Amino acid sequence: SVAELPADSLEETKGDYTQTDVDKIIKNYNGKMKTLTNYSYYEASNGKWIKVTISIPGIKSCPNEKIKVIFGARTLDIFVSDFGTNKDEILHFGCRKLHRYIVPEECKWAVKSDGVQVSLKKKKRDDNWW
Repeated sequence: SVAELPADSLEETKGDYTQTDVDKIIKNYNGKMKTLTNYSYYEASNGKWIKVTISIPGIKSCPNEKIKVIFGARTLDIFVSDFGTNKDEILHFGCRKLHRYIVPEECKWAVKSDGVQVSLKKKKRDDNWW
């Protein structure tokens, strides 16, 4: 059987998911989840955004509806289902406590050639993320 995220959770979520909701997704796939740990980040030159790129080789071939990005006031979770060699496994990248607060409603994500790039809108432009 192919590991799938719940149908109602496949779209980008900005702030209306609670940490309990994220924990339920993780619990449902316990043992079938692979944690993604290879990432990089930098602050955009305008000082308003933090760009995070999560390395997922070959992700460009994955349909966007298989990618779930959840932005919280100080959290980020990315789930990818039905991708790669083990389709019974969910890929997960999570940051439970970002360095500072973000504006979930203005955050964005995009699939790049070998990863998912997330643009986090800083709540306060002068917040130090380093």
